Amino acid sequence: MTRRHHLRHLTTLLMLCALVLTGLPAAASEAPAKRGRASWYSGDLHGKKTASGEVYDMNALTAAHKTLPLGTVVRVTNLSNGRSVLVTVNDRGPYRGNRDIDVSYSAAKQLGIVKPGSAAVRIEVLGDARGRPLDPDSAYFVRIRSYASKAEAERLVRRLEREGEAAARVRARTENGRKRWMVCVGPFRDFDDARALRRHLMQRHADIDIVADRARD
Repeated sequence: MTRRHHLRHLTTLLMLCALVLTGLPAAASEAPAKRGRASWYSGDLHGKKTASGEVYDMNALTAAHKTLPLGTVVRVTNLSNGRSVLVTVNDRGPYRGNRDIDVSYSAAKQLGIVKPGSAAVRIEVLGDARGRPLDPDSAYFVRIRSYASKAEAERLVRRLEREGEAAARVRARTENGRKRWMVCVGPFRDFDDARALRRHLMQRHADIDIVADRARD
């Protein structure tokens, strides 16, 4: 093969590779934050099987999305009040109106959309289809409670220690532009592990959620 033919052959291969790559769907890690509308699952679906094979639990932090890979972890933020929640996609939908994501009842409570039924939201992909954080410096924490005072947070940690609860600790965190002190357990690199602990702690503590934060203090 002459040098000219070799270069022509190489150019053709590069063009074919470019066409193949541009035709591939974007990975979850490349998905930008998107604005859309969120609604929540009817309680009638509690106990029914989802697209992932999991049974829908209205008290878990899950969601339905039309295209994101099952298992993807997303942060949904209510644009009207700034409240957010982390959920894992385990079902398909919603298929009515202009809705982009359906969240569980528990997630809807945290977002403050139970009464209105839906809200404008921002949807950010945080974890891949295995539930692992896309940011290598990030991890999941089960947040038991958040305080404006560090002393109050430390008092709760001491009480939890006396009661033999999970080894909680205090971490500083900025929420809605304000410094808060959260009592949490973690870090976890697997969202399912964080979900399992949250389910256990909910037997004694209400309104526990999961947050993503830097893995190290």
